[in-house]
Amino acid sequence: MRHKNNQPLAVVLLVYPQQPDWTTLATAMQAQLREIGFDVKIRQTEDINAAMKSMTDWNLAINSPGIITTGGSPDADLSEYLATGGASNFGGVSDAELDALIGELSRTFDQRKRIELLKRIQQIVVTEKTYEVRPVFSRSRNVVGGKFRNYKPSARLRYVTFETKPD
Repeated sequence: MRHKNNQPLAVVLLVYPQQPDWTTLATAMQAQLREIGFDVKIRQTEDINAAMKSMTDWNLAINSPGIITTGGSPDADLSEYLATGGASNFGGVSDAELDALIGELSRTFDQRKRIELLKRIQQIVVTEKTYEVRPVFSRSRNVVGGKFRNYKPSARLRYVTFETKPD
């Protein structure tokens, strides 16, 4: 194990049972990180959002496949998860440049300008400061009966709605 100031390099990774794939992913991450000297302790919690909000002894969490928007625009989700004071900003991200970009995005309607802003936001979030990492992309799962055997989930919305009809 790697050490700094006589302390082992150790992190606590939260997962939750409602997404059993995350435990498998966490175990794989644990094995890979162990090879380079990280001690990853996996902790399962029944309510991951409550745990991330109230617990202080965790470092990482696999909470979802990423920021998912059901309306086609990521503005509200970026504000909620990555802006200073966002309701679901469990990691305590507080970045003045990121806040300014998210604010500007919410007031911008020009598509080209929005794409530029989103690219810069992505650079900050994923590459430069790594506030969020998406090690996996998963497809939504739908359980349907025989009458819906040809059902294809929408790429935009992941839910069966009142408009969903049998074959």
